Amino acid sequence: MKEASADYIAKEEASQRKPAELYHIWRDGGEHWYYTSGDVSVTFDGDIYTPATLSRSSTKCDTQLEVSTLQIKASFVSNPVLEFIVINPTEILWI
Repeated sequence: MKEASADYIAKEEASQRKPAELYHIWRDGGEHWYYTSGDVSVTFDGDIYTPATLSRSSTKCDTQLEVSTLQIKASFVSNPVLEFIVINPTEILWI
């Protein structure tokens, strides 16, 4: 009986996984938050992305192909999401 190699098993598992998005949210000269839409923590470029229930809309672009609208929905209440509950924050947050 032939046995599956570790390489074959890894490829099979990878094809069944749903891709996870990484979200780096930061304030100029301030705090940084790292989240992933996946269900496990991901380390990328030395930063640890914590699992969070995040989803995004499709990206809308203007005539110059610059992103004009993108909505991110979160199902958790902590920073930076907490700042948006009452009013829009006065400082710019980058994603």
